[in-house]
Amino acid sequence: MGLLINTIMQTCFFAISEVLPKEEALAHIKDSIVKTYSRKGDAVVQKNLQAVENTLSHLFLIDYPKEVTSNFDLSSPVTANSPDFVKNVLGEIIAGRGDKLPVSAFPLAAIYPTATAQYEKRNIALDIPV
Repeated sequence: MGLLINTIMQTCFFAISEVLPKEEALAHIKDSIVKTYSRKGDAVVQKNLQAVENTLSHLFLIDYPKEVTSNFDLSSPVTANSPDFVKNVLGEIIAGRGDKLPVSAFPLAAIYPTATAQYEKRNIALDIPV
């Protein structure tokens, strides 16, 4: 199946959401797999159908707390010796609080100071060019 997870996620969604009766939803998913992948050969169809079955056999309920139970603080998204712009603007954006920044915090004409990209290291890309 590789990196494509749409069949697995769709199976999970319909198995737990009750949007449609589970068996009806799974029948539609399987029909769609046959219709979509039959031109690629029976092996591809069978792998996708097996993915649905494997998904159902490995689907289980996770019991999680209904409220936050931790009491630790997250570390700062940028280092303490960062320039003020990086701490006060980029750091807030990196931390996911950029929507709370006033427009006046941003540089005029949206021209960022040079060399600020070195502070933005969230490792959010799957592949990084070298």
